Amino acid sequence: MASLESVVLGNVGLGSAVLRRFKQEKSVVITQGSGPCPVFARGDRRTAPTHWLARDMVMQLEAAGILSRTPRGLVLSKAAISRLP
Repeated sequence: MASLESVVLGNVGLGSAVLRRFKQEKSVVITQGSGPCPVFARGDRRTAPTHWLARDMVMQLEAAGILSRTPRGLVLSKAAISRLP
């Protein structure tokens, strides 16, 4: 598995500050449909998305082990959470 820093800062281009915010908000990435993927705090679709991620970025984060699938959507993996400052 690639290091969190190389995936976040190099290959994917998503800053670790954004991932820390995902951790704090317990964010869920919804991948239904096509186009950009909305990110909801606590997975609550009744609220406005906190972020929008390109679908290819979501796929890269999942392939790198940063995101893991759950029945509700994609969330930060336990390994990624343990490596975040």
